[in-house]
This record gives sequence, structure tokens and C-alpha cells, in this order.
Amino acid sequence: MRLAISTPGLFQWVDLTEGTLVLGRSGSCSVTLSDPILSRQHCAITREGTRVTCSDLGSSNGTYLDGALIERADLVHGSVIEIGESAVLLVLPTEELPGDQLSRGSFRNPDRIKALMEDLSNDPPDPSGLETVPIGLVVDNQDLVDEVIVDHVINELLKILTHQDPGFRDLLTRSIDRALGDRILETCASPNELRSRIREILEKERT
Repeated sequence: MRLAISTPGLFQWVDLTEGTLVLGRSGSCSVTLSDPILSRQHCAITREGTRVTCSDLGSSNGTYLDGALIERADLVHGSVIEIGESAVLLVLPTEELPGDQLSRGSFRNPDRIKALMEDLSNDPPDPSGLETVPIGLVVDNQDLVDEVIVDHVINELLKILTHQDPGFRDLLTRSIDRALGDRILETCASPNELRSRIREILEKERT
């Protein structure tokens, strides 16, 4: 699998190996893009076997899949991720390049998609190079993972702190204190149970 990445003034192919690639402005990202609209760690693309997913990392301007805003979504051959002024296309080595599909799609930045189509025409993937040249650094160190998590938490806290309703901020603050005090992370056996417990706490704090 490969990613075709088109940014202002640059086109590149990146091999998508098993693991996670983080895309953003930061030099610590797996793939650093010179796009001023991107967040430092903007999104993550993860490959687990044949499954590929894209997750927004709390970016300021959002991550879009085929024109729709997403937080997390599965990708298939021909999926187009738009972040900032950049576009990322997932390409499978066994499939034809999705030129017609791109020309008919509905995207946030049609000019960037047009540039991506031209780049694909001028620089098609080399079949002999697929799966062999790992250009991006797969996330396998805890420091980078921690940095991504901290950035995400900061963005979420900013949303809470800048909310116009003081009562809403107080509600979330009390709920977080209650969740930590009840040690629900240690007692919940699944993400669904954790979400259910957090909802219960929010409802109790509202009353």
C-alpha cells in the first residue's frame, strides 16, 4: 500500500507499512508537511493487515475523507484525505489509479485534487518499489505517542476552557474530578463500559 501526498509545491509517494504514520507540521511526525494550515500533529493513518484507518488528532482545521469531516474512518483504495491545503490518496498496488473517481468526487479543495491528478499522471507509482521502501517513520516510540496525546488533550482542554457557558465548564470539571476519584479507568472492562460510566457521572452532576 502507498500514499500519494500532494502539498503546495511538493508531491511524494510514501509506503504505508504495518503501524501508524502521523502527518503534520512538526518535525517529529512520521511525515512532515510544509503546510501552514496543518496542526503540528494533524492526523494519523494506521495499517493493521489489510485494514487502514485515518484518525484526526484534535486538529484545528479538521480532517476530511472524500469531502466529509471525520474523527476516525476506514480507508479503501482511492480514498482521499484532505488536511489543510494538502491531499492524501490511498493506493493499492493491485488496483488501477482512480483518476475518473477523483474527477467526479466532491471535495473541499478541488484545485488541490486537480493538482493531485496531474501529479499521479506525471509520477505514477513504480510497482517494483511498492512495499519495499519505507519512506515514512512508523510510530514505534513512546515519546512521539505521548507528544501526540498531549497535543490532543491540550486541544480538548482549550475547547472546554473557551466555551461560552461557565456552567458547562464547571460541569465538565466536576465530572472529570468525579471520574478520577472513582478510579473508573481501573474498574471498567471495555471502552463501552467506560463511556457508559462517564455518561452516568455527567447525568449525576447535571442534577
